[in-house]
Amino acid sequence: MPVLKKFRSIESTGKVKKGCKERYVSVTETMMLHDNFISLSSSATKLYLYMKYWSCGKEEITYSSSLAEKYMTKPTFIKARNELVDKGFIKYLECGRFSRTPNIYKFISDWHYKNSI
Repeated sequence: MPVLKKFRSIESTGKVKKGCKERYVSVTETMMLHDNFISLSSSATKLYLYMKYWSCGKEEITYSSSLAEKYMTKPTFIKARNELVDKGFIKYLECGRFSRTPNIYKFISDWHYKNSI
């Protein structure tokens, strides 16, 4: 019987909870070869992949700029997020700017229908 390795998750405690499996991100061939995905900046691509990872397969995600601080600066996060919104990969559902809560985003497939910029 193969031995399963435990990997550190992105949890704030840094511990893998008992019974948790390793998370992964699935990117389809259609998306990878589409002009809109190819034209994304490296920061936007990285942000999209981290957001998909963080969502654990859910369509809606609560994500704040503080989660992205480990791999990009706040201005870079804002530019990358706006690029993902403009190109149809994510959309705002709720902005938590004034209530000091994380934003809520939804993964959408509008990138498939928009012309590349």
